[in-house]
Amino acid sequence: MKHLAATMLALMFAVGLAGCAPNEPNNPNDPTETPTASTTPESSKQAVSVDDIEWSVAPGVIDGYDRIVFSYTNNSSYDVFGVQMEFRQAADVTDEQRVVFDELYESNSMWEDMNGGKDEVYITASGERYLQPGGSNTAPCTFNSTATSVSTMEQYELMEPKMMSIGYKDGDRVYLEYYDFATDSYSSSSQSGKQAVTWSNSEIAQLIPQIEAPIVGVSSDSNDHFYASAYGIPRDQYDAYVDELENRGFTVDANASGNYFSASNEEGVKVTANYSGADESMNVSVTS
Repeated sequence: MKHLAATMLALMFAVGLAGCAPNEPNNPNDPTETPTASTTPESSKQAVSVDDIEWSVAPGVIDGYDRIVFSYTNNSSYDVFGVQMEFRQAADVTDEQRVVFDELYESNSMWEDMNGGKDEVYITASGERYLQPGGSNTAPCTFNSTATSVSTMEQYELMEPKMMSIGYKDGDRVYLEYYDFATDSYSSSSQSGKQAVTWSNSEIAQLIPQIEAPIVGVSSDSNDHFYASAYGIPRDQYDAYVDELENRGFTVDANASGNYFSASNEEGVKVTANYSGADESMNVSVTS
């Protein structure tokens, strides 16, 4: 998928699934590597159907603000850790109808330079909360994978669904699946998926406790820096993790708020932890 929301990208990079769009191999120089599609053998992963994700778009409230809201429920038998929708303008939309996008260009003089004309306006919505079967989540609809919110249903009603991306967990592995509404076909970023929980044996990573969560991904691991993200973390678990950091000696120049903690140990190694209540996720970094 060409335009993935930044948060969805961060999630996929953390578990090693990002870097390829549907119908593109991870390594184009490797002729043995091909994408998973709906026509591939039954052994390939296509466990979650688009019909398993019940979704709707309607006016709503997120964080106290009126929004056009994408709501979805995981009706599959698998845990889902991310759902993104991309909507494109219908083929029969006219220039007269596109006046509903005027506010984008009037409020931001750089919008056209960065995003093109009104015929190139599209909508995305991305939710990253870890959902067990039956779980639901909401996410704001935004324009062109930016933070600019869709403000009216008239803007959304010029669109039709183009692509749904679904991240799900099966056993100890995670998969990223795509559904193309136009062609009624599926594809996957990896036939074999990636390990759901990873950590590091590096010296710097061993200074902090390993995060216990359904999905844990390491995105940076060097001699002087370590960074990991985790998903499916309730608030009390994050608080307990911060307590354990303090127990391990990270108490120098401590700075703590509800969703943020930073401190150093006596050797000058600094740890930073952040929590997102909306996604029930956390990340932690260590820098020497």
